[in-house]
Amino acid sequence: MLTFVTLKILKQKYQKKFLKCKKKFFLAKPKSKTFTDVCLMLNYFKTNNYKTFKSLKTLKDVDHIISCVLYKTPITYNLHIDNIILKNFGIDINLPVFFVKEYNKKYVKNLIYAKNYVKFNLIFNEDNFIKFKKLNKIKYFILNTKFASIKLLNNIMALNINTENKFKVKKEDNFYNFEIKNNKDILVPNTKIENNFLCEIYNNNNVYVEVKKCLNNGEFLYFKILNKSNIMQRVEVNYNYKLLGKYYEYHKIPNGLRVREILQNQLLFFCNSANIKYLYPNNMIKEITLPFLKLYKCFSLKPNSEEQFVLYIGNRQITKNDLYESLILYKRKIDDIVNFKIKCRNKTLEYLINYYLPNRIILEDLNELDNANADNFEECYFLFKQKKLSSLSFYLWLKHFYVGLIENENFLKFNTKLEEDFVIYYTFNNKTKEIVFKNMKSQKYMLINGVKFHNCNLISKQNLDAIDKLMLVV
Repeated sequence: MLTFVTLKILKQKYQKKFLKCKKKFFLAKPKSKTFTDVCLMLNYFKTNNYKTFKSLKTLKDVDHIISCVLYKTPITYNLHIDNIILKNFGIDINLPVFFVKEYNKKYVKNLIYAKNYVKFNLIFNEDNFIKFKKLNKIKYFILNTKFASIKLLNNIMALNINTENKFKVKKEDNFYNFEIKNNKDILVPNTKIENNFLCEIYNNNNVYVEVKKCLNNGEFLYFKILNKSNIMQRVEVNYNYKLLGKYYEYHKIPNGLRVREILQNQLLFFCNSANIKYLYPNNMIKEITLPFLKLYKCFSLKPNSEEQFVLYIGNRQITKNDLYESLILYKRKIDDIVNFKIKCRNKTLEYLINYYLPNRIILEDLNELDNANADNFEECYFLFKQKKLSSLSFYLWLKHFYVGLIENENFLKFNTKLEEDFVIYYTFNNKTKEIVFKNMKSQKYMLINGVKFHNCNLISKQNLDAIDKLMLVV
């Protein structure tokens, strides 16, 4: 019978044999690619690429250099970048700046490897610069940090994306721009145009979500979430915002986030009336999720309760109080623009004015106007079809120049270019006024309540408010 001591001796004997056995040692090598990917935090390469670099250490270092070039956001401390001084030094501002303070022969080799996969401005510190033969293969710059101008040095350091910290970039497999979930279930929207807003309706047995969108010197999103059930409901709003530039800097503001495109010094504001979370490279620590900027809000709704909030994305900072006021001003502005319908023989014109253009205007920014330099309908319509004219610009040309409704705060003037009989239904003070146009070149007058006003094409809005119908002979 084997004693405990005997078993211990046998275990030590075979354990030594196992460790000394070459065959058993190879069988003990880690095989899980997922395991090693996570440990190395590789972004650009896969683990099996180590054969190209002959060691996992080289693979990791080269991948880190490439990751910095592709993903890292520089810290500029809000410095305004001088593109001219960078160009004069020879730097290509369309490529990232990678400044190397200290290095050795192996690191230079890794930089050359990385240059084979991505393009960047490689800059060495002259104080520690040693010329290696391998550097003859690539383009690089040498900067004397002691004698270079302060302005040049500050600009290079501000754009430097070289970092010692290793980070993992997580890419979304199922990329989406905008998504709403109820208890982890993704809701599918129905889209419609209602009350001069583009509306997306997310609806199921538990919640009703309405998202109204409009463009007025930026994008406004008005959220209204209603819990229809008798139990608590969890709602998530996710918005992956795609940034189109190369360098960005992020700063928190009282009710949102300010994003600065560094090279062009352009500002983008995200303002909200609720506690929306913003995820971007600077606050994602070791793991960065693409796209770089994610907006996220998660909350619980009590039974039969309602939640409302507004999100604004644009080039100006808006306070919480002004967010709701901005929506009221937008609605008023749209009502002042789209305030008439037409009935005429030209069905194309009728369709454009009454249906198509008013719906298209809602999808465009009200502050972006084109110069509609056209003398007739066919020419202006051609510019619109060629996308050289916005829907709003075309609509205003038809309204003011072609149909001839010219208005200000106190008066309405008529000066039509449309050579046919037609009827206008003009909305004023929440009332519809019928204005009949008769094309008779022999005489011109305005007929109000049976009274003719010859050579008159102007009426005060105060008088217009008192009548329901008028006729113009033009």
